[in-house]
Amino acid sequence: METTNESASPQPTSTPWVKLLLSWIIVLVPAAWGVSQTVNKSLPLFSSVNTASSAPATAPTMTPTVAAPTTAP
Repeated sequence: METTNESASPQPTSTPWVKLLLSWIIVLVPAAWGVSQTVNKSLPLFSSVNTASSAPATAPTMTPTVAAPTTAP
């Protein structure tokens, strides 16, 4: 008695390397462009050149003030 397995799934076929390579190129080219644009636009945030003045910015200092004592009338 010979049995056939008709419900078995077909054998997986190998993906041609050209199709796989093209798929990766389609994904990586826009991703690389986006990363390069992000890096180029963020470079000014990390540059040490200050265009307003050549002196480094300093935080304002608070000088303590003492209130004059008041005398009761």
